[in-house]
Amino acid sequence: MSCPDYQLLLAVHQPDEPCSRDAAAVEAARAHLNAGCPACASRLRVVRAMLGALDAGPLPEVPAALRARAVALAPEPAGRGGGTREPGRIQRFLGKLLLDAGSGATPALSLRGEGLAERHLLFRAGPFEVDLAHLEGGALVGQVLPEDETAPSLRDGVCILYGGPAPRQTPLDENGDFHFENVGAASYDLVLEADELRLVVPDVHLGEEPGGP
Repeated sequence: MSCPDYQLLLAVHQPDEPCSRDAAAVEAARAHLNAGCPACASRLRVVRAMLGALDAGPLPEVPAALRARAVALAPEPAGRGGGTREPGRIQRFLGKLLLDAGSGATPALSLRGEGLAERHLLFRAGPFEVDLAHLEGGALVGQVLPEDETAPSLRDGVCILYGGPAPRQTPLDENGDFHFENVGAASYDLVLEADELRLVVPDVHLGEEPGGP
């Protein structure tokens, strides 16, 4: 059979939960997984990580000192037209980790076919979600997703990556996507900026889990 969808993977992982799919389809999906499909094994790890994150409850609040450091991380940039921005007009949001799928290749779920991710992270920053994937080839790809149409505009936005020898910058496209090549396994800070918006995502750990082997 072809690879099962996520609803069938969930039914295989939680056999005691109600499922709208028929039993034969679930059994076929189970047999497909038992046959050793590597793509489905990776997708099942994502399902397990998501369920574990939901069961874990809310993460602790970010300490005030870290919030202050993160918001002050980068100098205030000039406006897109070269002029000075009006400080009171800039909305600032600090990212908090929602999901860490851990190490090991998993699909970059909402990043439109970018490939397998060595690490997949999801953050919330105010009315936005920031989806990050560190790909097997070393690229860091991401997508900034507004919750609804009331979120501030990301038009002409940029993403700045701090943590290497020097900051690196890349534009956000019309879908909120961004892409950095050759990003090593380390800890970084991301700042996403548009004319009236700054999202700060601190402590983006790529590679092995912090404190791991």
